[in-house]
Amino acid sequence: TIPYTRRVQGRNLSRGGMAFLDNSESLPDELVVTLEQDHNRPPVYLLSRVVRRTQVSEGWWEYGVHFERRIHDPFMISRGELAGAV
Repeated sequence: TIPYTRRVQGRNLSRGGMAFLDNSESLPDELVVTLEQDHNRPPVYLLSRVVRRTQVSEGWWEYGVHFERRIHDPFMISRGELAGAV
């Protein structure tokens, strides 16, 4: 299960990953990134791994995540699922 969700402003979005700022230095290493779409299309859920965590100012961290694979139901993900994903 997903322990909690956070809404962040993404930046440097690419096919393989993205960066975002957050005020927590202790996000989990495995995340589900939700990309909202326009034109009433459903969101895209991507199982992702944190590959970079850098403090950019007092109380703010920049995270870089690598998209591992697309998933259809983020609430059916078990912790540690990325370890077995290829």
